[in-house]
Amino acid sequence: TIMPVEHVLFMKLREMSGDEWKTLHDHAMNLKTQVPGVIEVHFGPTFTTARANGYTHGFRVLLQDRASLEGYGPHASHQTFVGVLNAFRIDPPVCLDWDV
Repeated sequence: TIMPVEHVLFMKLREMSGDEWKTLHDHAMNLKTQVPGVIEVHFGPTFTTARANGYTHGFRVLLQDRASLEGYGPHASHQTFVGVLNAFRIDPPVCLDWDV
């Protein structure tokens, strides 16, 4: 049975200006229309900082299946997003993937 896949990251990002956030967020949202197999994309800052252990942002992508996840990583649009994202990273993210 082919099952959708959740791809979730918890990140520690530095503070950024409104324009910087818009640029980063736009790159994230573009993944839905530019990467085959991406169904949903959600990205934002936490509002529960007291229990976030220093993590500032969450990122979630729902993909059609594991094959879509395999194609997602090396896709040019994803690599562009990662390049923009890395300018704001404080530490490497925690990344989890699971079947839905």
